[in-house]
Amino acid sequence: MAEHLQTFPNPCLLELDDELYAGPPWQRLELPPQGLLLPESLRAYRSSETEELLLERDTTRPDQALAYFNALIQQVPSWEAWVADFSRSTWMPLGLVSEWGWGSGRKGLIQDPERISGLLPLFESVCGPLGGEELGWQAWPAFQAVQIFALPQPWHQALAKNPTLGPVYSSSALWTAFWQHRIAASDSKSRHIALLIGQRDASIWVMEPHKLCHHGRYLISHPHDILFHLLRQKEEHGASVLHFAGPITEDPELRAALEGAFEQVIAVGSEGASDGAIDRLECLQEGLRLWQAACE
Repeated sequence: MAEHLQTFPNPCLLELDDELYAGPPWQRLELPPQGLLLPESLRAYRSSETEELLLERDTTRPDQALAYFNALIQQVPSWEAWVADFSRSTWMPLGLVSEWGWGSGRKGLIQDPERISGLLPLFESVCGPLGGEELGWQAWPAFQAVQIFALPQPWHQALAKNPTLGPVYSSSALWTAFWQHRIAASDSKSRHIALLIGQRDASIWVMEPHKLCHHGRYLISHPHDILFHLLRQKEEHGASVLHFAGPITEDPELRAALEGAFEQVIAVGSEGASDGAIDRLECLQEGLRLWQAACE
């Protein structure tokens, strides 16, 4: 796949906790709150967060989403693509795309999702009810899977009305492409686990070169939560190799436990890299290139 790659536009990258990078040189942009809701599985809060913060983060804010979107356009007037971390997302069989009449492309926005029999119940069973949001989708045909994700209604409407604003990509779909490419190039024949640690949650993939066995997001309030979730997936799926991007842990006891639990623990990026965020950005850009080479 890699030999067919072209040079694609650099994306904007939106992380879960309102971090937006435009690049290169990947400068952080100061933007207002985006008003995204968290899925049911991530709605636990650290003890330091007050009831007021709970209410703020669980309340739909279309006005904030619109302000964020407008500020984004102003600060990046020539953007050609953006990559967002939509935490309310789930995977479904790719065959549903043609069954539901979404066309022959590999990504898009879903108009009138309530008219598609079975779509909202499937999505809401994982992510909870929609609240001031609309749905988009992005496929990864190598796994015959499509990711459905919720995005703020103002973004959905603006993108639907003005395609020149640039396409939207789901970061976890691009990470899926990235991890598959790495695992397919590995000498190991066993199942692999890939780990990505965020501000308050961790994403875990379990896959074979041609099969996605599991992808989920798990709240973390203590570093040892990561070990619990990884070992549970390792035991359930029989995976023996762990991949991760960015710093995995500064706890020597936890690092030793992970290295003892897996046959191999493989870090993305150069040995001893000091800036894990840069490594993650480069990996995500590679995931975008892989996805575009396969799907556009």
